[in-house]
Amino acid sequence: MKPTKKLWKELQNSGTELIAMTAKLANIIELQFTGTMLETRTTIEGFLHQDSKYHAWVAVRRILEYFPNDDHTLLAYHALQQYRVELGLALMDAVPGGQHYTFVDWGISENTQKIVLQATELIERFEAREIERDRITVSIPATTAGIRAVQKLKKVSIQTNLTHVTGFMHAMICIEAGANAITFHCEETLRAYRKLHRLRAVNNGWVGHPCVQAIQATIEYVERHKIPVKVMATHVSGLQVMTSLKGLNCFALRDKEMVDVQQHGVPFGPLPGSSPCVKAAKEPYPSAYLPAAKDNALHNMSRNERLLAEETCREARSCSQKATDDIAKWFRAEVTKHWAIQKVSTADIIGGYKLDVELKDKIEDMKARGQWDAKARAAVAKSPMRSGHIGYRMISITWAPPMPQEDQKADDTGSEDTLLNEEEAAVEASLTSDGLSDEEPAAATDKLTAADEKDTAASRISSADGEQAATLVQKSEKPGQRQGNDERAGMHPPDEIF
Repeated sequence: MKPTKKLWKELQNSGTELIAMTAKLANIIELQFTGTMLETRTTIEGFLHQDSKYHAWVAVRRILEYFPNDDHTLLAYHALQQYRVELGLALMDAVPGGQHYTFVDWGISENTQKIVLQATELIERFEAREIERDRITVSIPATTAGIRAVQKLKKVSIQTNLTHVTGFMHAMICIEAGANAITFHCEETLRAYRKLHRLRAVNNGWVGHPCVQAIQATIEYVERHKIPVKVMATHVSGLQVMTSLKGLNCFALRDKEMVDVQQHGVPFGPLPGSSPCVKAAKEPYPSAYLPAAKDNALHNMSRNERLLAEETCREARSCSQKATDDIAKWFRAEVTKHWAIQKVSTADIIGGYKLDVELKDKIEDMKARGQWDAKARAAVAKSPMRSGHIGYRMISITWAPPMPQEDQKADDTGSEDTLLNEEEAAVEASLTSDGLSDEEPAAATDKLTAADEKDTAASRISSADGEQAATLVQKSEKPGQRQGNDERAGMHPPDEIF
């Protein structure tokens, strides 16, 4: 079969949706995707691009504004969750109307209650930004705890995607749990299969691989029973699996795969030896597998299938947890920095300004006396002067330093009479300069009245501007939004995340 079109077009023509799994906004805008997806590694990629890292900074600022808490670990946890929302919103803007897939942390993949809590939190964060619930799907590891969490989340209309599905029976159980989508992570499954069977290669890679047959069996199973679930594949280690899975609902493509599917034209259709499993046509829906498993949702799977699922999840958990730890360190450091800035007092800032000015004068004096030698420069290098600090630059361009808060209060409360006297003196001087004498009181009174009216009008304009600004602030926050966020700030400790 000779290729007639690039694989990108072949996939689109076959009805396969293409999901962008990347943090590079430029790649998404250039191509026609039907949705976007985030996972742990793509959030890390976001830190490599300034346009994406910007959203991490925005997340920190939002959390510090809405969560008045001095627990930096807790603040960093919430900032990390908010970063997924901020970056997700940017990705959604690049694919208007498309579905967005976010995710819960692998650190809680064995705790049903925490999965439910974090998934609900993520949805609420998106809804607070006026994103409808049906546009967001939460990706959850297909562990026993994850499968049970999906059953609970379905009751509150939260869409879910069970990830790292490894076999046909594993897929059946995930479908029965009520997931809206299931995802096969091909690279992780291939590595786990090779590790369990101690093989360097399996049938020349993907041709006839059990994972490919499991995906094909799942596609046939879903089509035969007309089940409303999306079968997805991602982390594809080459083009062979894409060309052999005709009928797949979605491919989630990383940056390298985006390039491959545009540049290569390959035969599109099932490969020899990779036909769907025969038992897919015999399995009923729904089956009794999930209800029969009370404590372990994967209990009824064969031993080999269960070991493959556990090893795949273990591999993914190890990689994802390391990436999560790395990004968590950045958020902790950023939260600590911004928290310290917020707590700096005006008096400390003014003290720093004074030190800068004194040292600047001292250096100028030493230069004038010819004492600016290597020893002096070395001494100044250890000084507290901050030549790049904004306060230093303000003084350098003759801006006056800010008045301490205590002096501001005293000045505001105790100098009314002084201000009035100064205003009267100014008016009197103005009258005198205009040639008005004591013999013309009417003219002086008219001038004062006009000045008062002008001040009153200015006051009304200032008041109107203040009311308009307050209205805009109120509109930007939903009723009860801040209160709800404050209440959620202490809902659970992020021990498993950090």
